[in-house]
Amino acid sequence: MINFDINEVVAGIAEAVSGSVGSDWNDVKPILADFIQRNQSRWTLLVELRLEGVLDEDEFLQRLKDEERLLESQLHAIIVIKKVVAQNAANAAIKVLKDAVKAALDLAL
Repeated sequence: MINFDINEVVAGIAEAVSGSVGSDWNDVKPILADFIQRNQSRWTLLVELRLEGVLDEDEFLQRLKDEERLLESQLHAIIVIKKVVAQNAANAAIKVLKDAVKAALDLAL
């Protein structure tokens, strides 16, 4: 039987993503953990099907390409979330500034 440890692979995936996102790792880590948990059973099945010969190399690589696209879409969600958080923070900051200026002008009248 071929030795394959999905948990070791998942740890490698997390390490690879950590290296690619750099300083954003702390933001990405919990969301990635959720994505990995959701995807892990499907990845395990794909590996088992390949190791058992149910999927040939071309089929396996095509399915991996699909998984890559799916994970990329999931990871784009992190960027969107971060962008929304940043946008909301910027909006809140500007609102405070705007309201302070308005209050100052109202007092001056």
